[in-house]
Amino acid sequence: MIGIYDAVTWQKLRTIDTTQHPQGDFPNDLKGLAWSPDSALIAVMYHHDGGGHISIVRVSTGEETQWIDIDDWHHDLAFSHDGRKIQAGGKSFAVK
Repeated sequence: MIGIYDAVTWQKLRTIDTTQHPQGDFPNDLKGLAWSPDSALIAVMYHHDGGGHISIVRVSTGEETQWIDIDDWHHDLAFSHDGRKIQAGGKSFAVK
């Protein structure tokens, strides 16, 4: 789980459930978090099965809006300056 807190009061605003492995066989290895420039989305990167995925979550609702499969273990994760792409391991993926 990821807790979202108010930056001034430190009051917990929301808890976001983290995605489980697609087959549910074992827990994911969470490797990275990145905020979109407008703080509306958070990207959560996991490693599993020699690759992994990036889950894009809308912060206001906790809804997973996109699942991006990655075919390698990346260790860097960032949104582009305009928030339209997520970058990991030198690759760029469109954010819907």
